[in-house]
Amino acid sequence: MNALTTPLDSRHRPPAPILRAPVRLSAGGPQTEIEFFVDTGADFSCLPASAVMSNSASPLGPAKRFRRGDGSFGTLSTVWATVELLNQSIDGYCAVTNDSVGLLGRDILQHFKLTLDGPAGTLTLEN
Repeated sequence: MNALTTPLDSRHRPPAPILRAPVRLSAGGPQTEIEFFVDTGADFSCLPASAVMSNSASPLGPAKRFRRGDGSFGTLSTVWATVELLNQSIDGYCAVTNDSVGLLGRDILQHFKLTLDGPAGTLTLEN
């Protein structure tokens, strides 16, 4: 079993579960290290547009439809990506956003046991 434990990011109130993971946007392409918020309520993962464009990847995948906090709907372009965590390569379409950090949703998190320990201030992923 492999495990990754990281401290919660105290720049946020309350401290947020954030981790960095390498992402590959094309077969054989370079890896880019991306900072991700860990969001168990998100159906799918998102990548910052700046990371996608800096790797000359084009958002060509099917659009992802999502519900905003106010109940309205929106759509996001997607790109095929490989996220590497704990010696696992997880392939799939990630939405492309204008945010400065990515979002790890359940499409990736479902492959791991996740423990958020608020009192200890840590996030642990295991496979």
